[in-house]
Amino acid sequence: MWKDVSSFSRDDKDRTPNEFVLVGFPRTVLHRHIHAPGMWFVSSHLLGIDRANLGNLELEEAKVAAVESVRIHLTRHLKMLDEAAKKK
Repeated sequence: MWKDVSSFSRDDKDRTPNEFVLVGFPRTVLHRHIHAPGMWFVSSHLLGIDRANLGNLELEEAKVAAVESVRIHLTRHLKMLDEAAKKK
């Protein structure tokens, strides 16, 4: 589940949600970037994901893509841990 954590300047006329946090998971953020209008990104400092570009998607598609991106990232790390454990 995603929680809208968008913040806006007092003068902003467009208040379209642009930043969401994945609830119940280490801080993982689905967000826009000022220099890439229309694009969605996923970031997670703890997981080492920094602005992974998800492309120009609708919000619900971007949420699914963000979870998939995190899943792929975690799977890659789990494989590395498994290999490290085998090398004792």
